[in-house]
Amino acid sequence: MNGNRKGRRLRISPFSSPEVKKVVRRLPRFLLVAIYVMYLILGCFFDSISMMVLTLPFIAPVISDLGFSLLWFGVTYVPLAEVGLVTPPFGLNLFVLHGVVPKHGILTVARGALPFLIPTLFMVLLLTAFPEITLWLPSVLY
Repeated sequence: MNGNRKGRRLRISPFSSPEVKKVVRRLPRFLLVAIYVMYLILGCFFDSISMMVLTLPFIAPVISDLGFSLLWFGVTYVPLAEVGLVTPPFGLNLFVLHGVVPKHGILTVARGALPFLIPTLFMVLLLTAFPEITLWLPSVLY
């Protein structure tokens, strides 16, 4: 059974059926969007290191088997984690900002941080659409 783009076998789970593997191979971008949504939701409740420690052992093999570069995913993960840290209800960076400016309420701080999410999500979209942006400098240096 041929694997993904790199010719390796897909190792999603030892219990995965061949049908599941076929579907996952056909929908790598959909699976990537699902991983992005998972990180955005987790970012509301966890800090970035906790998210990475909890999910990377499961996500890294999937990303690798789908043919995406782990370096590219690591660079794309950072803005995703930052968006999660500024998203209510438990965005940790919102509490830090509230501590710096205590005269404003947490909702005012959240509304003030909201416009910065749009360019960050646009950057994630660009990094996903054009992975060469992330991989150009390492390919030149190494």
